[in-house]
Amino acid sequence: MSRSNTYSEPLPELAVETFDVAARQCASCRDTHTLWPYIRLSRTSIGAEREGSRLEPLLAELLPERPVILIAGAADTGLLALVARATSSDAEITVLDRCDTPLEMCRRLSARWGRLIATLHQDLRDLDIRDQFDLVLLHHTLQFVPAEHRMTVLLNLARALHPNGYLVHSFNVSRSLSGALGAEHRDVYPRLGAGRTRTH
Repeated sequence: MSRSNTYSEPLPELAVETFDVAARQCASCRDTHTLWPYIRLSRTSIGAEREGSRLEPLLAELLPERPVILIAGAADTGLLALVARATSSDAEITVLDRCDTPLEMCRRLSARWGRLIATLHQDLRDLDIRDQFDLVLLHHTLQFVPAEHRMTVLLNLARALHPNGYLVHSFNVSRSLSGALGAEHRDVYPRLGAGRTRTH
């Protein structure tokens, strides 16, 4: 059986489960976590976590034989599936997020696979791990960290790496929206969720 079959995501099923879990567990991030699997299903995301992604062979090339990996922020199960496909079955994978919804979904997916992973419910600003990981994957997470805390997060991740470890930081570098569309985005987008989020 190929690795892509072994570590595939039943995304339609996971999307339904995630919607339910996020409705019960999320606070201000509920809209993001309920909708993200559906965004992936509609193929309107950049798709770095999809099967056949260019990131997958890059990770495989960087990793030693029995790697210890940290996924630093996960919107859903996509990055876990990506890392699982890129690594050997004896790789140690930890998924970190400040919300338990993606962690719960990663636990469920890894149980479907019969593969153990660790989850860490923590904010990256408070991470205090030293010299543990061969690779840290930071995918579109830093943009959600307030600008004044980004250096702290990067320093924390640097300390968490082995001396010869790698930090893989991926993000979108497309051109910014401009003109009327850019103005509309700046004015309207921040207000789209206003009044619709719940806190516990």
